[in-house]
Amino acid sequence: MIIFSLIITIKSINYIFAEIVYRLGRILAIDFGKKRTGIAVTDELQIIASGLTTVNTEELILFLKDYTSKEKVALFLVGKPKQMNNTDSESEILILPFLQKLKNSKVMKQFSGISIMEAGAIINRKDREAIVSWLIDNSIRIHNDRQPFVYKIEVEMQALKPLILDCKRCYPNLWKEKLKIICDGNKQLCDLFLIELDNDHSLSSPTTRIKPKNKEDVELLNRIYR
Repeated sequence: MIIFSLIITIKSINYIFAEIVYRLGRILAIDFGKKRTGIAVTDELQIIASGLTTVNTEELILFLKDYTSKEKVALFLVGKPKQMNNTDSESEILILPFLQKLKNSKVMKQFSGISIMEAGAIINRKDREAIVSWLIDNSIRIHNDRQPFVYKIEVEMQALKPLILDCKRCYPNLWKEKLKIICDGNKQLCDLFLIELDNDHSLSSPTTRIKPKNKEDVELLNRIYR
């Protein structure tokens, strides 16, 4: 199950800015500087770390957006600079605004949170208890930040997964093209499914028989299975 989380908290000497995004993925470490920022990454198994590059700090957000569009990143790790006496360094005042900017940037838009009832609209359920039960059954974590929320892309993936697995089974040579139809032009969602489906061991065999619930579902199924 894919887990999404977006937090800003301090642990020891590091800011942990995001928890696991994919089951496995690179940890991207940021050595933030006023003018230049160093970047290091691990492999996708998170075993070996190595330096990647340095970028102009004013171009850092653009770099992260481009990199995360090409690579599977599980965690952003931002160094918390300290003086010799263990007090915060002068760079601290620059890092906090950067974290807020990163949080509000397109890099993190895929992690947008929605309410329980908004999740219900995606899965065609109106009863709150039924929605929560579905979320739990699909191993979707319910977060709390003043109000309970879940991540929209995670709900969408679990809602569409039975249909996509069935499509892959029926059309082993064409399922990638049909995936674009199912994801309705959502490239990010489509890319995430491609990542998941490249690792067949991480997905169980489809157990849900697809039954259209309304006219729109019928039209979608007709487009997929024509």
